[in-house]
Amino acid sequence: VRWFRRKKKKKTSKKEKNKALENEVKDHFADLTQASDRINKILQAKKSLNRFCIYRNNKDIFIDLVIMDENNKITKTIRRNITHQEFTETIKNIEELDGFIVDFKV
Repeated sequence: VRWFRRKKKKKTSKKEKNKALENEVKDHFADLTQASDRINKILQAKKSLNRFCIYRNNKDIFIDLVIMDENNKITKTIRRNITHQEFTETIKNIEELDGFIVDFKV
């Protein structure tokens, strides 16, 4: 009779899971930042005062649409927490349709 030991599956620690998630967030943030920079350059070339502002708070990524003044200071935030889908659609509209419409109540 031979006895075989099963290899134990290596458990992924919480620390490893958090590190993997953090790396994923960093990659996603970098992609969004590049897209935002590209679109902001287009908006600036068209003399638009609208800009996308992307920032992180811990593991959360936020996208805001803001109005800038002539000195590149934020004067007003038009939309907070734009979803990734809305951001992607807006980028598409700016690139393909030559602009976008902001609908908000004053």
